[in-house]
Amino acid sequence: MRHSAIILGLAALGVLTLTGCGSDRSPGASSTEFGYSVECPKVEGDRAPLELKEGVVKQTYDMCLQPTKIAYEGKPTKLIWGQTANLRPVIAELRRGEDGKPAIEVTGGSTTYQLTLQARSERIPFLFSVSGLKAEASQVSDVINTSTDMKGELVVPPLRGLGYTDSRGRGSDAGYDQSQSTYATAGKYEDATKESLAREVGEGEMVLNITSVNSQTGQIAGTFKSKQDSGVSVVPGEMEIEGTFVANFKDKQG
Repeated sequence: MRHSAIILGLAALGVLTLTGCGSDRSPGASSTEFGYSVECPKVEGDRAPLELKEGVVKQTYDMCLQPTKIAYEGKPTKLIWGQTANLRPVIAELRRGEDGKPAIEVTGGSTTYQLTLQARSERIPFLFSVSGLKAEASQVSDVINTSTDMKGELVVPPLRGLGYTDSRGRGSDAGYDQSQSTYATAGKYEDATKESLAREVGEGEMVLNITSVNSQTGQIAGTFKSKQDSGVSVVPGEMEIEGTFVANFKDKQG
């Protein structure tokens, strides 16, 4: 009887262990073509345009951008690291510019997100960015509606140099004897490579296409397309990102 109780206890422990290890999905995660990803908030449009009064600034503290398709130098890729592939929360302001055109400016929050992509046999570290985005509509208007498109430039902060290594093989050119999650030789040794010391800021541009507006809540949502540098000196190249975005704007206080 005693041995039977021990066996049952071990069996129960094994079940609990398997249950705990059976999934690495975070709460609220759902399956996308990039694997498991926490989704942006639900879009709730009412089709009525959102009025932009002259001199009034609207602000959001929770803009969310979610990539759905990424290409590197024209090659399709698959996301292999980064369970939460969206960029959130982004702080942004919405206003009419001096020229009367609606404009969105990213002012803070979580403005970059690190991903690792697979393009055929190549692994590509990549920094998705909306840092410094200033996107403006092409037409003068005092409303945001489903015909509004905005375009603007952004910056891509440097992610890493050649000397960085981590558990997923990125930066392996430096060798794992230098695995310190830092620039391995930067500023310390004469043989420091140019790539290890690189801190250049990249560039990019983004187009926001408004497809949903809720005048009651201040929510605007739609799709985006951006082209940007990879943000990594060892794998320079152009990234093309497509996805969706959503944000709730309120009148800025003060």
